[in-house]
Amino acid sequence: MTANLSLSDDKNIFLTVSESALRKQILMLALKDWGAKISVQDLETTFIISTQGMSDFQFEDTIRDIQGVFDEIGIKIQVDKNAFNELKKIQEEDEIFLRECKAARDVWDGNLDIPEFKKFSKSVQENISAKEFPDGLYTKQLLASYHLAASGSACNFSVPGAGKTVNVWAAYSYLNSLPKNNPRHVNAIFVIGPNPCFEPWETEFKKCFGRKSKSVRFSPSLSHTQKINILKGITQADNELYLCHFQTFSLYINDFLELFQRPEKKVMLVVDEAHNIKRHDGKWANAVLNAAPHAHSRVILTGTPAPKGYEDLKNLFDFIHPNRNIIKYDVSQLRLMSENKIPPNEMIESVRPFYIRIKKSDLNIPPPTTQIIQIEMSTLQERIYKEIESKFIKGQATKIFQKANLIRLRQAATNPMLLLKPIEKEHLEGDVRNQSRIIEVENYLKEFSSEADLPRLNYLLNISIAAKEKGEKLIIWSYFIGTIELITNYLKNLIDCPVNKITGAVPMGENEDESSYQEEASNELTRGKILKEFREAKGASILVATPQCIGESISLHMECHKAIYYDRDFNCGLFIQSKDRIHRKGLLPGTITEYIYLNSKYTVDDQIHDSLEIKESRMLKLLESDEIPLLTDSFLETKADDIKRILNAYHDKQL
Repeated sequence: MTANLSLSDDKNIFLTVSESALRKQILMLALKDWGAKISVQDLETTFIISTQGMSDFQFEDTIRDIQGVFDEIGIKIQVDKNAFNELKKIQEEDEIFLRECKAARDVWDGNLDIPEFKKFSKSVQENISAKEFPDGLYTKQLLASYHLAASGSACNFSVPGAGKTVNVWAAYSYLNSLPKNNPRHVNAIFVIGPNPCFEPWETEFKKCFGRKSKSVRFSPSLSHTQKINILKGITQADNELYLCHFQTFSLYINDFLELFQRPEKKVMLVVDEAHNIKRHDGKWANAVLNAAPHAHSRVILTGTPAPKGYEDLKNLFDFIHPNRNIIKYDVSQLRLMSENKIPPNEMIESVRPFYIRIKKSDLNIPPPTTQIIQIEMSTLQERIYKEIESKFIKGQATKIFQKANLIRLRQAATNPMLLLKPIEKEHLEGDVRNQSRIIEVENYLKEFSSEADLPRLNYLLNISIAAKEKGEKLIIWSYFIGTIELITNYLKNLIDCPVNKITGAVPMGENEDESSYQEEASNELTRGKILKEFREAKGASILVATPQCIGESISLHMECHKAIYYDRDFNCGLFIQSKDRIHRKGLLPGTITEYIYLNSKYTVDDQIHDSLEIKESRMLKLLESDEIPLLTDSFLETKADDIKRILNAYHDKQL
């Protein structure tokens, strides 16, 4: 079976195929997708694909798609003379593209004897601030930056704290230095990401180049007219950094395309914390993918590219090269790879030239120290805990699978007064059962005093006082809003230093840069203001927060080196993420990062600690791999394993 491909003078595509080829369902579906119209003459069936209104990019993409479909069904395409040169040009471009991407990856793999790499290294040395980076970029960071600069578009799957933002600015400085007529030249960066990433992009720019960036944040406070004027260049025409949340970008995608289509703007489009666009046919993902072809350069940044499976990679690689199916597999096939039903080896080799990954061990960070403080409960707290434990475990093992029951056990071990209130909504994840207060322990709680009957609180106070006397900054983690309130009020009354809290109730804030911070008339505290005060405080300062609210893109490692975990849960991902806030690249040699875990003896705290140790060990082993980390549920322990551990511990105590 063969097929014939030809082009008309106006580049419409003509496909003549045999009758047997038309029995191939894949081909028929593809013809429908291409909008092909059928023409039958002299027993020959010809399909006409109109290219009117197509950009060069879309035309080339269609040709590649046609070649891919016919390769898949095993039919060779005969190319007419009028189409030969066009196809040859596309094939040559593809070969150059793959060769350049492979060369960029070769440098990452250690082949440094490439003239452009030496030119790039010299450019970085000249452009990146020697004051902030006296030793230059560390080796892996320099290689990662070159990989992006050489390939133009790439994924960076490095661990949190590896300096991904600096990598991009270094690559940008080189591409920006190229002649304006060079197709790789860029002169602006547009970042799509969560709000907390905005400040790091601005501050890292200043660190790298020694000046404040000309930037704009597309916050809700900007009117639609103001947005349009900025995007069209009527105002702030020379901005070099644009910052936008996923939601805002998805709502105004057509407006934002105005910027990308301005002839003088050569935009590098960056998706920060890109795992947020993994959802197929999601609004955020679709908006980002629709914008991708209009950017001169595209960058993916995330430390967790495949949190659920290989299918999460599809949008990421489709984004960096929208006109080339570099991953070569569809979502259903990638899902089968995640389930170990088909091998992923060929797919991994296909994408290898297009991503880099810096591991935690590459960062040469001083190792942290950990301390577990085992605390005896007071007599009254122990009675309360045993009542809860008996109610939900003894004779009712099946009900423990309800998440609400686990939460009540944790509350009894850490702050029993929470038992008088319904469970906070964010902990339930759809499980609304057993969330009312626990009336069985109300009599005990009438006598309960947090200051007198909660030894955990006194341990926390002693550690906080010691930190205050040393002038240290301290972050205290708790998963419960009620406990955050308790700790904040308790410490404010007893310690003479700033004590602030961040929970989901504290607003994000829109413009947290230095000028807007000074000019805002509102006295409302936002997360950005609280973090700024914490970082800039002279001497001791205490921040009490939930790990859910200080996560992605927030760094505190330059100011804070001690964290106390008042309580923890079984979520290993959030636990590691919270630790990374103060243990990242940039720590000075000899810096000691301390983690202190408070545990109530012989309670669910013990099982949480054991579970987190096992999960963290497995996860860190995976994250130390050079390959793309696949954090599937089959790899980590499940909720059922956690339940089993609690039940076994309870029955062991009865022996």
